[in-house]
Amino acid sequence: MGTSLSDATDRDRESLRGGRPNGCTRADLERANEGVARSAADRGKRHRCGRVDRCRRVARAAPDGYTVSVGHWSTHVINGALYSLPYDLLRDLEPIALLTSYPMLLLTRNDVPAKNLTELTSWLKANQDKVSVGTIGVGSAAHVAAVYYEHLAGLKFQFVPYRGAGPALQDLMGGRIDLLFDHLPNALPQVREGRVKAFAVTANTRSPTAPEIPTVDEAGLADFTSTSGTASGSPRARRRTSRPSSTPLSWKHSPTRGYRSSSPSSVR
Repeated sequence: MGTSLSDATDRDRESLRGGRPNGCTRADLERANEGVARSAADRGKRHRCGRVDRCRRVARAAPDGYTVSVGHWSTHVINGALYSLPYDLLRDLEPIALLTSYPMLLLTRNDVPAKNLTELTSWLKANQDKVSVGTIGVGSAAHVAAVYYEHLAGLKFQFVPYRGAGPALQDLMGGRIDLLFDHLPNALPQVREGRVKAFAVTANTRSPTAPEIPTVDEAGLADFTSTSGTASGSPRARRRTSRPSSTPLSWKHSPTRGYRSSSPSSVR
């Protein structure tokens, strides 16, 4: 039986609706640069670069120190590799900071008859003519991770594209697709509720949030890591015109959400 938003708890709704944890990104950006970023929020000039036109507005904006963008894998890697953009990602945008970093989970529907990654890979090879794998947007980090797994393990998948992580995760829980890579903060609540299986985390080390889930390397597939995240940037200037923040960044782990985020540290 499938799971709908009406059946979900409040915590589930946040996971099912969303993909990338944009809420934590906004909070980190405001904490990291209290003076500059808060002014940007007040002026309405902070942009999330989910679309080409938003990134273009940031790239073309005046480098006044108050216009800040937040981008991710799709906006700042895939878009630049696949499309002819009306701006240059390297020339027109000035990197500020990596805000969040999080791995993905290799997930399957609950009734897949495998107990570990080795058994899963064997089952996928035996059924690869009919195995369906959800992708969270063409060229997304989750899509690339699935293609990478397909290549390393010698598999052949039938990819099913979705508009976002929420619909893909719902179909995985409902048994309409067989496999999905999804960001750990988004998928972990469903794993904990026993609605999907998690076989491995795509990082070099286990996540402190889910230490019981092995890395892909520990689970038997070497040389496979794939992490995603969000980063901030601003229009690039020929010379620095913005005031530097008096609050430097340090890293901390969010034990409840499963990602690493930047946070201000005191000036020594």
